[in-house]
Amino acid sequence: MKRYHLTFAKCGSHWVRDLLFDAGLLESNKLEPVYGNFENVALAFSQPREGSVIAPLYDLSLPLWEKFSGKDDLGVLVIRDPRDIIVSMVFSMAYSHALSPAIEVSRSLLHALPEEKWMEAGMLFLSQQSASMESWFAELPQNVLRVCYRDLVADTESTFGRMLDFLKIQAAPQDVRRIVTGNSFEAQTGRKAGEEDQWSHLRKGRPGDWENHFTQAQAELFERTWPGWLCRMGYESHSEWPARLSGEKSKIGKTPNDNGTTVPPEWIIQKRAFEKRLLEQEKTVRKQQGYIGSLEGKRDDFLRRIKVLRAECERLGLELKKRPRRGWFGRK
Repeated sequence: MKRYHLTFAKCGSHWVRDLLFDAGLLESNKLEPVYGNFENVALAFSQPREGSVIAPLYDLSLPLWEKFSGKDDLGVLVIRDPRDIIVSMVFSMAYSHALSPAIEVSRSLLHALPEEKWMEAGMLFLSQQSASMESWFAELPQNVLRVCYRDLVADTESTFGRMLDFLKIQAAPQDVRRIVTGNSFEAQTGRKAGEEDQWSHLRKGRPGDWENHFTQAQAELFERTWPGWLCRMGYESHSEWPARLSGEKSKIGKTPNDNGTTVPPEWIIQKRAFEKRLLEQEKTVRKQQGYIGSLEGKRDDFLRRIKVLRAECERLGLELKKRPRRGWFGRK
């Protein structure tokens, strides 16, 4: 059996992964953690061994799950109000996400736009995953549990416990409480949920923030772009929800500079800090890749030696005896 954490960008993916990858939880259930970074979907289901917990696996559609998942595989899908995804994605790309070529392009695009257009840009970003998200609101297979991010935030202990039960991962109530407390928003940031830091990747930690940023016109654009989607997801009861929005929305944070640009001075400082952090990360990755490369070289040399030894044994009429293979945590 393999257990999958299925999700999309800005749905608390790192938070849920950290909950599931608690060392005590994995050890007591004899589970192996596997990060969901694969070159293609097929490898996400063929490479992990039985007893693995794969988290997070992004942007998978229901048809692909049905095509590749095994009969014993289980999945928990954590999904979020797409309007909150838009707001969180915009802040992340504009300020807090570690730099990469894709983020650099997105960040430049956002800061070149008037802030009043940032939600529209967020809708463009969302469109890359919206079809896969919507596919999960057909009839769910029995091996997938759908969890609303809003419920996970409102009652983390109970919702996480339900996720563990579905994934057939055993945990005592006090262990669930310990894991939840240790990975809470306050424990990770030193701030209470709702206290905003736009420069932090853990910005606010509270669902429903989209109402502070969407104008009525932007809400109407959302509904025209994805008609009835929020009703099918259960976030709205009718398609007239944009009508309840009114009033001036909170500013995202951009202020004009003396040179007439709209990039805040703090962003330049943050950009340099991110670039420095990125260089440090690249150095670490290169060092790890070098270590992995040396291990692979030793493995290949060992396999060559085994091949030569087997050939020599066959020539002499000898038989190599295999030792019993031992699994994780000393299991046979």
